[in-house]
Amino acid sequence: MSRKVLSNEQKILNKFIGERVMEYRLKANVKRFPLAKAIGVTPIMIKRYEEGLFSISVSILLGICKALGNCTLSDLIPDERELERLRLLDPKAD
Repeated sequence: MSRKVLSNEQKILNKFIGERVMEYRLKANVKRFPLAKAIGVTPIMIKRYEEGLFSISVSILLGICKALGNCTLSDLIPDERELERLRLLDPKAD
């Protein structure tokens, strides 16, 4: 089975969301294992999400928000203005 090749924009989005997840997880002083257990994934998946290696579904993001208790979905996902800024900063932007 081959892996899906992500567009550069998807990579940018995954990295942004992953960094935000890590930021809010650290602010809440929650380690990866309890967060993973709370949302039904492995700690390795949390690490991969935070590194931007995998896309995170909305249902997982909502579970993260609920488990951390210190963020909302809008805290984790960039708005259009932020997304445009990220595109401009990336030298490989499509």
